[in-house]
Amino acid sequence: MKNCMKTFVLSLFLFLPVLIWGQAQHELKLGILSSLDKQPRLIYEYNNGSNLGFEFHVGYFDRFLYINKADTVGIINDFEAFTQNFLALGASMKFYIEPNAKGAGAFLGVHLRNEIKVSEEKGFDETFLEVYGEAPPSEADDLFSIGAIVGYKWLIAGHWIIEPQFAYSRNLIRSVNTKEYIATITLSLGYRF
Repeated sequence: MKNCMKTFVLSLFLFLPVLIWGQAQHELKLGILSSLDKQPRLIYEYNNGSNLGFEFHVGYFDRFLYINKADTVGIINDFEAFTQNFLALGASMKFYIEPNAKGAGAFLGVHLRNEIKVSEEKGFDETFLEVYGEAPPSEADDLFSIGAIVGYKWLIAGHWIIEPQFAYSRNLIRSVNTKEYIATITLSLGYRF
């Protein structure tokens, strides 16, 4: 996991010179669908006036673990939920398809996403052991994925942004608790400076 974080931080520093040069367009966006689902995501995109955009995002979300408790007949009649809190970091490179798009219109791209567990509700291990008679799997809950994105950005009155996006990625960390392939749909609203 430390190697994933080192790679992500190194990628950010490699993009830093790009952020400093040229007639830059800076955008700040909020992931609306994720925020309504109590998973806020803040997004920054840089475009130097060409067809390439570089996007960085940070978010926070909860994941729940459930332990089912069966009665003496074997019917599940109760369960306990335990909360895990995650920090999500990501980076994307977008190619805007239309000539002279200047960071608007249809785009294709690649993205990286890293989810790091920052806390877990106490009592999960003990309850799992009590119900199932064994310790829970010790595999990682973290996620590091790489994938493709496709979307469209509307620029309204030269500053306001509406951007739906579809991403499909593969998790590079094998685990029982995380999916191998992940598809997400996002909707962002933002402002271009």
